Amino acid sequence: MIAVLASLLGILAVGSWITALSSALALWRLVPAGHPLKSIWSLGWLQFDSIRQVAGPEADRYSRRYVYALVVFFVTIAAFVALAVAIIVTGQNA
Repeated sequence: MIAVLASLLGILAVGSWITALSSALALWRLVPAGHPLKSIWSLGWLQFDSIRQVAGPEADRYSRRYVYALVVFFVTIAAFVALAVAIIVTGQNA
């Protein structure tokens, strides 16, 4: 049971990371040629207003998907850590 839960959490984490990566690449393609480094820096700091100013309103969809994927990724990692603590505390082997 615990091994199945850990596997599902791992699959969810990898899937959300891939979704965030594809969203970031889609945002990067929307940015004009002179602004890519600034837009990547803004993406890392979650400054989507500056990305929207450069890429236009079509960047909103990818920005939203990027944020949702990051939230799911970090919540999944936290759940995985909680599962690991539960395994250690109860002394169960997966």
